[in-house]
Amino acid sequence: MRKRAFLREEAGTFAPLFALSLVPIITIAGMTIDLANLTRAKNELQLAVDSTALAINHKLHLATQAALDSKAQTFFSGHVHNLEEPQLDPVAFDVQTGSVEVSGSATYTPRILNALGFGPLDFSARAKTVVGDQEIELALVLDNSGSMDSSDKIEALEAAAESLVDTLYSNENAHTRIRVGVVPFAGSVNVGPGNADATWMDTDAKSSIHSENFVTPANRFTLFSEMIDTSWAGCVEMRPGDYATNDAEPDQDIGDSLFVPMFAPDEPYNFTNNYIGDDGSCTNEEKQETDNASKQSRICKYKNQKPAARSVVSGEQVTGPNFWCTSKPIVPLTNDVEILAEALDGMVAKGHTNIYEGLMWGWRVLSPGAPFEEGKDYNTPNLRKYIVLMTDGENTAVGKSNYNKSEYSPFGYSAKGRLGTTSSYSSTIESKMDDKLKDACKNAKQAGITIYTIAFKLPSNATATKAMLANCASSTDKAFTPEENSELEPVFQAIAKDLGKLRISE
Repeated sequence: MRKRAFLREEAGTFAPLFALSLVPIITIAGMTIDLANLTRAKNELQLAVDSTALAINHKLHLATQAALDSKAQTFFSGHVHNLEEPQLDPVAFDVQTGSVEVSGSATYTPRILNALGFGPLDFSARAKTVVGDQEIELALVLDNSGSMDSSDKIEALEAAAESLVDTLYSNENAHTRIRVGVVPFAGSVNVGPGNADATWMDTDAKSSIHSENFVTPANRFTLFSEMIDTSWAGCVEMRPGDYATNDAEPDQDIGDSLFVPMFAPDEPYNFTNNYIGDDGSCTNEEKQETDNASKQSRICKYKNQKPAARSVVSGEQVTGPNFWCTSKPIVPLTNDVEILAEALDGMVAKGHTNIYEGLMWGWRVLSPGAPFEEGKDYNTPNLRKYIVLMTDGENTAVGKSNYNKSEYSPFGYSAKGRLGTTSSYSSTIESKMDDKLKDACKNAKQAGITIYTIAFKLPSNATATKAMLANCASSTDKAFTPEENSELEPVFQAIAKDLGKLRISE
């Protein structure tokens, strides 16, 4: 009886003690939950502020308080769905230094602590971004072939490329660390007729391909000089052998390392590129061989002759020794925005498509050695080299059933086998051009160049070219496939943002 009475007394005492002990337990548990939620809210606010600062830095070219505040508010609002009373302060920015400072605040009302008189709790976050301090060398390798003349594509390209340049140079510091070159390409690439006497040109016919289509010895520059009102337009042939896909510096002691001017031979009557008579100033002895091959290889016929102005091939290629040379000259690396704008505005859509030559000359523009020497050494600290390769089509060759096996091009004639084939089938020649492009992409990336590719409105059956361009890009996020004119500028803007990477400094 006494034991049961004792238990009754103990039970009566324990119940209120247990109830009292629950209060601190629940309070501690509630505090833990509230603190965890507060930490999550603070992290969300900080992330929103960081993201807004990074995004707005790319809008510095707007350069007005109202415009930047409006953009910042739109971006900030999209990242604070789970916060109470989120507020964004006016953006602080400095166009000259490329810096943006964003700060914001929010409120958190605790579930438990609020009942105990703690709350609501205010908190804030701040972020400052600055443009990355890396140096940039960029080659814009842009398709200027005839197909770009349709559906306002060349105009869309000009606008898109100019927007990239404007974004890259949106703050004054950019001029000290960013240089851009422009490489328009079509059937060939124009290195500039002013470079005729450059040390990297084959002025003395040392290369094994210099006399390839002519009676030896032949100097193409001499042939140009002997003709009437005719001069070298500035396009060059593909170098032979491994020089075709590497960036070895030209050396006057190594003929094949030099660049040979394009000189399309006058072809026999009824051939594609027949532009002067076969006899010209030739002697009777020089005219003894009368077969078509011999007539084509004569060098005596060019003296004091002027190409006929009558012939146009497919509405694009004017016949003559500068056949296939249709694009504007390369603009080497520069930080002069006016020069770049003029080059981009002056692009002309005409001719065939030779993506390989475009990429190789983009690489040469970035190279520290000749032919263009504006590029800094690959090992320069904090320096990155980039190529943006844009095309709207596939590599193009024109096979022929005559003894040349093809039209003249930077590869010479197919019959000479410099592409690894003597086929007269366009598809076979184009496949070999693709192989050159693949090798060039691989070698340029191995040299340390980052490549972006833009396959712009390619035909639906151009799946192989799309895949080839995707593989040429340095990573999957650097391969773009815009299908409409309106999509081209956003692509160039995305590349500009990726190039001018930002960092959060505070």
